[in-house]
Amino acid sequence: MVLTTSNSSIPKEVIEELGEIDSWLPLIVTIVYEILRKDQSPWYPYINVLPTTFPPLNTLMFWNKQELAELQGSAVVNKVGKEDAEEAWQETIIPLMLKHSRLFPVEGAAERAKRDELIKLAHIAGSLIMAYAFDIDTDDDRKEPETFYSGEHAEDDFTPDEPLKGMVPFADMLNADAERNNVRLQLMLGIKLQR
Repeated sequence: MVLTTSNSSIPKEVIEELGEIDSWLPLIVTIVYEILRKDQSPWYPYINVLPTTFPPLNTLMFWNKQELAELQGSAVVNKVGKEDAEEAWQETIIPLMLKHSRLFPVEGAAERAKRDELIKLAHIAGSLIMAYAFDIDTDDDRKEPETFYSGEHAEDDFTPDEPLKGMVPFADMLNADAERNNVRLQLMLGIKLQR
């Protein structure tokens, strides 16, 4: 029901190599993995209907410098953060994906070409998370169910402003107006989803 790192078939050891970091990077790696698996992924029907190419995925991350220059004077230009994101990825998730190249098969013979393709896929995954992911909160008095996060991570490893993120295919069929916060689901496992 929920695409998270623990509900993917990505080897848990790969995610654990990232160490204790925010919930975004493991989910980005997981989504890139599932995208590259194509129809071998059980999440393929869901991923197949999401915008994963440019265009139609046209967030500011995918605008070139000339297009962004048209927004000068707007506060949004400084919020894009593309270079910062790529710099952080070059030190964390890109080396991990290159190390496990059989899990992340991308085009290109040279390492630079593979890095570029993985960065592009990471931007796609990050944009999908921004647009479609839910914050998955658990009850304060319970540990997170093992099926939603594995390893040593327990609920108290996450701060309230950094909840676990997950993609919820069923919820994406509903109208979700972030201003009205009109989509609230409570699954039988006691996990609350909020977009």
